[in-house]
Amino acid sequence: MAQIYTQLEGLDETAAVSTIMHAPGEIIGPETTLGQAAAVVDRLQHSTLLVAADGKVVGTFTLHDLTSAFRSGVSPDEPVHRCMSRQVMTVQETATLAAAAKMMATHSISHLPVLNADGKLVGLVNGHDFRRLSIAAIKAQAAQVRKLEKALEDTLAALAAVLEQRDPYTAGHQKHVSMLAVSIGKELDFDSGRLHALSLAAIVHDLGKIQIPAEILTKPERLNAAEFALVRQHPMIAYNILKTIDFPWPIADIVVQHHETMDGSGYPFGLKGEQILPEARVLMVADIVESMSSDRPYRPALGIDAAIAEIIHLRGSRLDGEVVDACVRVLRRGEYSPFLLEVLPYPD
Repeated sequence: MAQIYTQLEGLDETAAVSTIMHAPGEIIGPETTLGQAAAVVDRLQHSTLLVAADGKVVGTFTLHDLTSAFRSGVSPDEPVHRCMSRQVMTVQETATLAAAAKMMATHSISHLPVLNADGKLVGLVNGHDFRRLSIAAIKAQAAQVRKLEKALEDTLAALAAVLEQRDPYTAGHQKHVSMLAVSIGKELDFDSGRLHALSLAAIVHDLGKIQIPAEILTKPERLNAAEFALVRQHPMIAYNILKTIDFPWPIADIVVQHHETMDGSGYPFGLKGEQILPEARVLMVADIVESMSSDRPYRPALGIDAAIAEIIHLRGSRLDGEVVDACVRVLRRGEYSPFLLEVLPYPD
């Protein structure tokens, strides 16, 4: 019965036993004959019956009591009070679930009678009650968590949609970076939670560009130093937006670090090596590959081969070596296709 402690999972341990107890079912009186009790045991397939008088539990009558009586030659017409077990563990209906569970585990009790303030029997609690309610509570909590996660994901999707209206290049880029980043993450054996966080962070990793003038984002030629300085602010802008949302994953930190490099030459903080989140290291490699292999406002796509050559060149200096190797394997297996825009109108 010690395992009953595990069945408290998902339940409020301070809740009263009355919240999970069930009706006591059929109860026999102390004058019930052994023969009648045997018939009840056989019909209900219960090994233990409660014996009550005037609504108060006075004992229990078990299958062991029954067989012992018959073996001793006691007549089936004798009343059960001659053979019943008189020491009964009970619990008040106001007792906590934790107290009831401890009592059942300590005394190896499978069924615990529940009494009201007057000592009258009002219910029964057993391991099944704990298990049934625990499973229901866990499912309800999981559903609530998933509902919250869905709301947060919808929030990110809405933010990405706003950016898409200003810069279709960035929007398509974010979606494809997310696809490639997740593929790299799988190659690195990231668990499902980290993959989910990586996917969501990638979807909005350029969110900070929402404050960059649209004419800079879609400029059909390379940016000058002043314009590039503005663009370099986008990780911090995104961080300041995302940090206000209570995600169960470090989305804001992943996003703000996606331009940090292993040698510390990145931005905005100049982090290096292990100071950079693994998800951010993956995001940076995916970002470089997607940017180089896809069309941009100022140049046509350079292609996958050029992207592979570039990340290999930066391997171990600016980029994480393991992440680069994983990305190269993904690309050489043909598991990613670059985003080639067919038609994208330039602003007037």
